[in-house]
Amino acid sequence: QIGNKFWLLPPSACAGIVHVAELLNPFLHGYRLSEVSPTSVVADGGSERAGEVPLLLIHAEDDDTVTVSQAHSIYAAAAVPNEKKRLEVVQHCHHIGSFFQDRSRYLRLVGDFFDASFTEAELRKACPEKSLEQRVVAAAPLLPSDGVPSSAPGGGGELLG
Repeated sequence: QIGNKFWLLPPSACAGIVHVAELLNPFLHGYRLSEVSPTSVVADGGSERAGEVPLLLIHAEDDDTVTVSQAHSIYAAAAVPNEKKRLEVVQHCHHIGSFFQDRSRYLRLVGDFFDASFTEAELRKACPEKSLEQRVVAAAPLLPSDGVPSSAPGGGGELLG
């Protein structure tokens, strides 16, 4: 369902596809879909790079497929520091509807998050001996007047209207 307007496939067909994937996946990839847990993957020790990679979650408030509480659980479990993770909950839309509800806002969130994350990574590489605060001061001419990209990781968590 996209934006609660139409179904791409009937629910029974979707359930059938998921069932077939659950049966075939162990043979194709070596694990069952039911073993996949995003919360445990982002947690400390859950994967090789847990805690290193910035995390952006954009989730629909009225999602019945993957509840918003699951997004909050992933966010809370993520080993990455708070300033490198962000959760945006979009009001009044359903599963995968966030993009369709306000494309420009969605693209701006993603673009700003990547810009801030890549800028921080580049500064860390250029000045490995300095703290994040020292790197931001050194990069002040590259950043907006407040010294923080408009959608810096760690910001947000607010509900979009």
